[in-house]
Amino acid sequence: MTVNTKKSAITTEQLIALCHFYHNQGDRIAESKVYDLYQKKKETLQHICFCGHFSAGKSTILNRLLDEPLLPQSPIPTSANIVEIKNGANACIIHLTNGKKIKLPDHASLDEVHHFCRNGEEVKKVEIYLDTSKLPSTVTLMDTPGIDAADDADRIMTESALHVVDEVYYVMDYNHVQSEVNATFLKQLKKMNKTFSVIVNQMDKHNEDEIPIAEFKNSLSNVLKQWDIHPKAVYFTSMRNLHATSNDWYALQSMIQSQLRLVKEEEID
Repeated sequence: MTVNTKKSAITTEQLIALCHFYHNQGDRIAESKVYDLYQKKKETLQHICFCGHFSAGKSTILNRLLDEPLLPQSPIPTSANIVEIKNGANACIIHLTNGKKIKLPDHASLDEVHHFCRNGEEVKKVEIYLDTSKLPSTVTLMDTPGIDAADDADRIMTESALHVVDEVYYVMDYNHVQSEVNATFLKQLKKMNKTFSVIVNQMDKHNEDEIPIAEFKNSLSNVLKQWDIHPKAVYFTSMRNLHATSNDWYALQSMIQSQLRLVKEEEID
């Protein structure tokens, strides 16, 4: 079930009616998704989502964008559920899989927040509110579990968030750019008419003696063409050496900051 509120003229009233329809049909999943779309349209929200491999660096990239260690990051899988970062008075709300919510106290440590981010069994979503000028009030940044999870539940959880997403940044591990799971997921984004860019992260793993970087980039370009996948842009990044000649981090950062500035200007207007 896909409803694109930006490219269609669907109204909030129609979304309410659709929500009631699915409720009466007993389809709680569809009802929940339509309600999300209703809230999104009512509050003119925009969602920028980071998807990709386990431990490809999604959380690290988001932390770097915000200059805050909000999300857990390590060489092992970290975020096990959807994490939403929003502008507002500093707070953290935990959405449990049983439907209950927990608001962490103001003095809660980052370690406590990270504990919930890693709990994919009992926690459905973590909402983090950050009092920052870097994020417009109508933009939500989303971190998601790795789509190449051994447990399909993680993949389902990631895909369940896509119905509200406006822009996707798909993060690949340097060593797995040609994996089948990349092709499958990117084709799904294309089918859903989602705007997406590709980030090949951990470029510090590149060995110029094994393959020239120009050849590596050309190989990826050919693979994307073979898959009939055409991202808006492709960035090659490393969080270890930001000033490396082949690192597109600052171009990526500038692009996302430009997106956020445009939203801020629209809010002021």
